[in-house]
Amino acid sequence: MQKIALIIEKGDDMLWGRVERDGWLPTPYGSTLHELINNLKELVADYITHEGKDDKYWTSTSWDNVEFDFITQV
Repeated sequence: MQKIALIIEKGDDMLWGRVERDGWLPTPYGSTLHELINNLKELVADYITHEGKDDKYWTSTSWDNVEFDFITQV
């Protein structure tokens, strides 16, 4: 199981997230937690397709085996 720390902040009507890793900082958003996670998956897929082809952390990520560690920021 791969653990990913997802830092979440709440705006007016949106949730903002970020995964702090060296080299690339994905910052998904969504109106629900489900939407935020789906946006994270789409960001990672786009990153891997383009500039992240050699990023072993993200290219080895299997979303079926990911467990999120949610960290909320006020």
